[in-house]
Amino acid sequence: MTQPILTWIASVPDNSTLSFTPSACYRIEGTLEIRGRTGLDFEGNGAAFRSFNAPEDLRALWRVIGSTGFVFHNMVLTGSYAKGGTFTSSLQHAHAIDLRGSSADVGGITASSLGGDCLYFGLGYDGVTKSSGSFHDSSCSLTSRNGVAVSAGQNITVKNVTLGKIGYDVFDIEPNTGPGWGAQGITITGNTIGSYALVAYSIVPNAPISNQTFSNNIVVGKGLKIATGTGAFRPNTVAITGNRSDTALPPNAMNLTQIDGLTVTGNTVPMAGGTMAGVDNSCYVNVSGNAYPGGDSEFAVTNAPSWCVPNTTTTTTPMSTTTSPSVTTTTTTTTATSTSATTTTTSTAPTSTTSTTTTSTTTTTPSATVLSPPLVSTLPSISGPANVGKTLSASTGSWTGGPTGYAYAWLRCDSGGEHCAPIAGATRSAYVLVPDDTGAALRVAVTASNAAGSTGATSLPTNVIKNPGSK
Repeated sequence: MTQPILTWIASVPDNSTLSFTPSACYRIEGTLEIRGRTGLDFEGNGAAFRSFNAPEDLRALWRVIGSTGFVFHNMVLTGSYAKGGTFTSSLQHAHAIDLRGSSADVGGITASSLGGDCLYFGLGYDGVTKSSGSFHDSSCSLTSRNGVAVSAGQNITVKNVTLGKIGYDVFDIEPNTGPGWGAQGITITGNTIGSYALVAYSIVPNAPISNQTFSNNIVVGKGLKIATGTGAFRPNTVAITGNRSDTALPPNAMNLTQIDGLTVTGNTVPMAGGTMAGVDNSCYVNVSGNAYPGGDSEFAVTNAPSWCVPNTTTTTTPMSTTTSPSVTTTTTTTTATSTSATTTTTSTAPTSTTSTTTTSTTTTTPSATVLSPPLVSTLPSISGPANVGKTLSASTGSWTGGPTGYAYAWLRCDSGGEHCAPIAGATRSAYVLVPDDTGAALRVAVTASNAAGSTGATSLPTNVIKNPGSK
């Protein structure tokens, strides 16, 4: 059915809704690859798209290239990978949905038995355009590689997805090396995680990474393992908040390195002794208010960079307890029925006849308002030409917590924006480039303060400074 479906898709105009036969089964032994389209809404109505032949690397079920405003709703996507939960490197690019420089809303999907990932956000073939969109109210299981991977993505939300039997990392933020790759504005929240091979959440900074949030996720039957790797770039503004698991694991539960602007708060992580979070070579760190039942300490900081001004790690009284949290999980399974496949084009999407209602009761106790130090929402930035003799200007970025003042520290870094050192006397919002800056990239560190304290954040690096007057 691969080619007939592609022919049908090619026959409809942009901004169309394509509706599949309810609960039909479509055999896909190629890839449903679509390029350069806008606003196509694929309503599966519970239809299954399935491969029976042996899996092949790069043979995704769906691939979208250089397209915008796509919708994938209510589909069952089943590959033919028979060793779900075990990594096979030679098949790791055989995804359920493979986005290349495209935007899509993916919801109500059941994806399983895949040599690669359930959903992949990658770089467009133009080498510039990142993928974006959302993945929600779905399930993902029996993968060889990840649940969700981002190698070139921006403004992505993953929410209310149930994942298990993942062969590598559940959520992997790992850009490739080179221009165009990177990850900005990724929010992973409210998901339920079962078994996995390596870590629940990983960041590998081979390209610029900023504004990452991993919050309110639960891990069932396994410990919460989080790791960030080393790379050519330093991730900026990473928040790990409100997550919990029901199973103890050996230390460290979190190994976090090379991050500027790290927040680890309100997590419940049962431990089999040792330290919950190891923080290495990181700046502007706040680890506080975490529960680590069975553990010995909340965090340990090593190798704080000397150029990070200031480098402050704060903590409150640990909420360590002797009991693990109660975690309730609800799983819904949809099975597609094989039928004769027919397709129609409709102007309006079908109305769902199934709904789930969750009722909860929350008891609150009035309490006094507690002022907290500012938290960065948008990173500081630098404007101005990167030439000696010209002036660079720093913006503060945006902050919550009502800052009452800002301090600036300009940093001279290597050409890649790493290995930075403060520039003597450069403590204003504007800085005039001097010959010593030639060949370097600059960053600016902004510290926001209020009555409760101070918090810092560092901009991304400028382009390499040039000296047009030199010979």
